[in-house]
Amino acid sequence: MSLPIYKKIKNKMIEEIASLRVNDAIPGERVLAETYGASRMTVRKALDELVDEGYLYRDPKRGTFVADKDSVRKNTLLDIFVSEELDYKVLYFDVKSSSSFSVQKALNISESDQVVRMVRLALVEKEAYAVEEIYVERRKLTDEEVSRMTQWRVFNKFLTKDNVVTQRFVPSVVPVQYARLLKVPLSKPVLIVENFISNRQGEKVAYVKIYHNPEKGHVEITA
Repeated sequence: MSLPIYKKIKNKMIEEIASLRVNDAIPGERVLAETYGASRMTVRKALDELVDEGYLYRDPKRGTFVADKDSVRKNTLLDIFVSEELDYKVLYFDVKSSSSFSVQKALNISESDQVVRMVRLALVEKEAYAVEEIYVERRKLTDEEVSRMTQWRVFNKFLTKDNVVTQRFVPSVVPVQYARLLKVPLSKPVLIVENFISNRQGEKVAYVKIYHNPEKGHVEITA
């Protein structure tokens, strides 16, 4: 059975992305449509999948860029949350034109405010420990900061620089989209740790939502 046109375009772009550097710009939809002899809607569908799978990220004001998809680096950010030494793998990095109500409330922003989103898989000895969603208000970052935040150490330094964290622990069940990543049944109870990060002046800096794998460690709370 023949692949849909957008899948063929997607596969071709993956080959081309392999020769590019992280943060290199991707041509616009019109140029890509002419290059591949397809409609802009078809090209957009291919781009959407490449963004969802972490090959690319978007900034609505600047365009589409190559993401650091295969980056797995030592993490320093969540040393304040858990005691294990973690590795991380980027799943998604993009700039979203809107966000959910919970993100809006956590960052004190409106529905139309853009947010930088990163979703990453936390690993302990190569085993899935948690999935983390990180949100930062776009307008608080320069274009250069956004482009550099695909790099782990840059993102972590931004989050941890002289900031204060308030945490909330919420029992729940594993979301459908993360069950496979954490290798747990859909009905499995999980602990969600919400982290509200602010600077010393009380301004919202970031919102981090962590879905812990109940079979891979624990969260320790001390008073």
